[in-house]
Amino acid sequence: MTVQSVAARLRQATGPWPTPSRRTLLVDVLLALLLACYAIIAVRHHGDDALAKTIVVRPNPVGVIADKIRTAEGPRYPDFLVALLTTLPLALRRRYPLAVFWFVIVMCAVKPEFGDASSKLVACTIVAYSAAAHSPYRPAAMVSLIAALAAIAGSYGNAIPNIPRTFGVFLVFVPIVAAGASLRNLRERIAAAQERERALERDKVQATQLATEQERARIARELHDVITHNVSVMVVQAGAARKIMSRSPEQATGALLAVESAGRAAMTELQHAMGLLAPDGEAQLAPQPGLAELDQLIGRVRATGMRVELTETGTPRPLAAGSDLAAYRVVQEALTNAAKHAAGAPSHVHITYTPRDLVVAVGNSAGRRSTAADEGNGRGLMGLRERVAACGGELAAAAREDGGFEVRAVIPLHDLVEAA
Repeated sequence: MTVQSVAARLRQATGPWPTPSRRTLLVDVLLALLLACYAIIAVRHHGDDALAKTIVVRPNPVGVIADKIRTAEGPRYPDFLVALLTTLPLALRRRYPLAVFWFVIVMCAVKPEFGDASSKLVACTIVAYSAAAHSPYRPAAMVSLIAALAAIAGSYGNAIPNIPRTFGVFLVFVPIVAAGASLRNLRERIAAAQERERALERDKVQATQLATEQERARIARELHDVITHNVSVMVVQAGAARKIMSRSPEQATGALLAVESAGRAAMTELQHAMGLLAPDGEAQLAPQPGLAELDQLIGRVRATGMRVELTETGTPRPLAAGSDLAAYRVVQEALTNAAKHAAGAPSHVHITYTPRDLVVAVGNSAGRRSTAADEGNGRGLMGLRERVAACGGELAAAAREDGGFEVRAVIPLHDLVEAA
């Protein structure tokens, strides 16, 4: 490994750049100010104690006289300056951990006789911890800690003053408390992360279950619409063929052909609905039916002998796939109900394009009730309301004054107007 590669690795960041909060910065500023105040007071106190007392003895006929002469050697200006330069930078120890570490170490190592030894030891301990804990350059921080230890040991040697006993107790007790608090915070963060992971997993399971239920309901609506309409047509045509087969074979043949056509249509739509359950690539899906296939739908209904009129008002416009399918299903379900509950009565389908909405109205006159009417389960109109509501529209179904029935759906088209 070359020197360049080692230097490049030391310059490489192995973690995120520290972004301390305002509260953390405020705590660091207060810590730096408190330690600076202690360092200034300690320098002043040690300077007063350093005033040397010299005893001069001179002979006297009466006895020995000792004169005490006090030498004026108090604290110096560099002592206060070093005390401030080794403590105030701690305010930025989290924001620039490695730079503050080297600055404090250099100030302590260049002139070890200046300043206060106790405050410098505390400052070195704090910046060393900050460099190891917060610096994004972890390899450089580890190398710096080793180099700084050698520099401090070589600079001070045996010149490090004794630390006061009361202060030494704090130097032992505070790191232990800090280490315990850090471990506790780490355990709490791990527990919180695990709880968040469990909550996300629960939300994921619930979302999956909800999506599955919604998809099942949608497929159930599709199957209901497909089977109910086409099977109803097949039942009506088969019954008509049975009644007229002996006296009018030609009409019976036409009715059976209508049964065959309805069966093929049912198979096509069933293949599409079941293809939704198949994995990707295993089914070639035909497009969903829409208003473009409305003529074919009405043609199959007319083949049963039911009179159906179609009226379109307004300018036809392209519809979203969901809105197009919903409009088609409204006509299909309404005509199916009319064939079951008002057999022989004429029906009318009215499609209206307004500037904001698509209005689909299907009404029929009063007629006789067929035997197929007793086979329904009432889910048809309920499924239509859910389908239309999914498109942002509304569905109304009510009896008419003439004894008939009308289904009316209003599907908004404002999204298409804005897109245009």
